[in-house]
Amino acid sequence: MRRLAALIHADSGVDLRPEADVIWAQVESLQARGIDARAWEYDDPLIIKPPPPPPIPQYPVNRMKGGVHIVGTERNGYGEMLRILAEAGRSLGLVKVFMTSGIAEAKSYGPGPTYGVYRGWAEGTFADGDTPPGNWCEGRWLTDISGMARDWMACLYPLWEPMRGEADFFEFWNEPQPATEDAMRRASDFIFAAMEDAEAHGFKTAIWSWNAGKPSTPTLVNPEDPGSYCPQMEIAAGTFKWAAEHGHILSVHDGSCNEDRRLLRQGAEDKTALRYRHIKTMMDELGWPMPYVAITECYQVDGYRRPDWEDWSWYLKELQRDDYVLGCAWFTLGSWSFDGAHSVNIQGQIIPWAERVLVNL
Repeated sequence: MRRLAALIHADSGVDLRPEADVIWAQVESLQARGIDARAWEYDDPLIIKPPPPPPIPQYPVNRMKGGVHIVGTERNGYGEMLRILAEAGRSLGLVKVFMTSGIAEAKSYGPGPTYGVYRGWAEGTFADGDTPPGNWCEGRWLTDISGMARDWMACLYPLWEPMRGEADFFEFWNEPQPATEDAMRRASDFIFAAMEDAEAHGFKTAIWSWNAGKPSTPTLVNPEDPGSYCPQMEIAAGTFKWAAEHGHILSVHDGSCNEDRRLLRQGAEDKTALRYRHIKTMMDELGWPMPYVAITECYQVDGYRRPDWEDWSWYLKELQRDDYVLGCAWFTLGSWSFDGAHSVNIQGQIIPWAERVLVNL
């Protein structure tokens, strides 16, 4: 700057050196300060300022957080349960459906709000599955995560389109298992790309869909390597923030995973239930917004055959304490198989659940 002033003086006789000295002193003063403290003090159209963060969407929350997961067409008692709740001035908080319907029916009963989450089975370019193929550390996971996310989502949009306006949020994968920190970072990059692509197509998503006990943190050791852990929550924190700011939600699965400690309250003690609270603590410490949470599968061990109603009541009252939780979906109305016998079905318990638990919350 001083050299330029000297050249102007030599060429034209105009002496701008005093002004250059003043400007240079201001530059030196600004250089001693942080970027944030100096860059945005000028109302200069040539300075590109970052856009303000979007307003965080607010979703009204039903105090009654109970809900159901539905698969297939076996749903005897579903309509009766909805009528029982409506007569008591209640409604389901959450309905999760897998390749089926039931959300609109629930929304037509009671005062609401009832939120719907839809999940479809990805087909097309990718092999059928819950998550994209590969071991997270090979192939396109190393070279083209954004492109892979777009291809994966393109397989889902034809399934989502008929549910537009009925489902509020859409799950795009289920129970991912990135075991290492590198894999978790790639999975987070995939989540970002998938959310952005869904936004471009007009959909809000329910991200992650972790199984009970996930994401792990330093409070849980890796069972395959007790001397290490994968700090999954910390790596994924940015995805939670982006979801909160753009109206997407966090999906988790909750419950007991121990046959000797089969209750939800025992799962909470064992860190396989109410895990979202650890995420909330982390986000508060970071000063970042927490996304709304939908528990899209929750369960007591063998609870579809021998439910503990007191434990269910305890769990739902715990959820009521967290105003960012939209609801939980009891797994599952409609037969599903863990043992080949298609024995998982809460159909026989759905009316007692409404009468003994839900109407009394």
